[in-house]
Amino acid sequence: MVYGATPLSSIRGSVDLMVSGPDWQVLDRIASDLEQRLRKVGGLIGIERSWQGGSDRLQLDIDAAKASSYGLTPGAIAQQIAAQVNGTTGGSLRVPGENGVPVWVRLRSGQRSNPDAVAALNITAPDGAIVPLAQVAAIRSVYAPTSFTHQNLLRTVDVVGYRRSIAITSLNEPAALSRDRAC
Repeated sequence: MVYGATPLSSIRGSVDLMVSGPDWQVLDRIASDLEQRLRKVGGLIGIERSWQGGSDRLQLDIDAAKASSYGLTPGAIAQQIAAQVNGTTGGSLRVPGENGVPVWVRLRSGQRSNPDAVAALNITAPDGAIVPLAQVAAIRSVYAPTSFTHQNLLRTVDVVGYRRSIAITSLNEPAALSRDRAC
């Protein structure tokens, strides 16, 4: 009896097309095109991408000159906004005989995801002055993938095609046979 992996058991899919580059939007368009092309290949039973889907995120574009006029750095602004949006510990809830439970303080969900609500947040300058975030930064909603894959520090996307029992050398034959029968 022989045990161990076969060469095919360690391959992600029968067909694996990897595209790499710095711009995820270009990669996304190319991957979509490759998906459509692979769907036309006879013998493949499934197509998938290494990353897909995304979400709207808020992007904070800090005007360094305006921030500096208040004595603020981009790092200090980001730290204060992160504490308000992501939350920070506000203490702990103590129950007799139990370990303390941390209490997190953060903005409500609607405030964390709304560009206008985030722009209305206040930042505290080093001298104690309260500065509205909109005075030193622009906030906008951007769409971005939920995850990326990388190889050699470049973003990559794999478009993978799976086959069931057909030989890889015969992948396009079923499509050709069905076309011949239709004629």
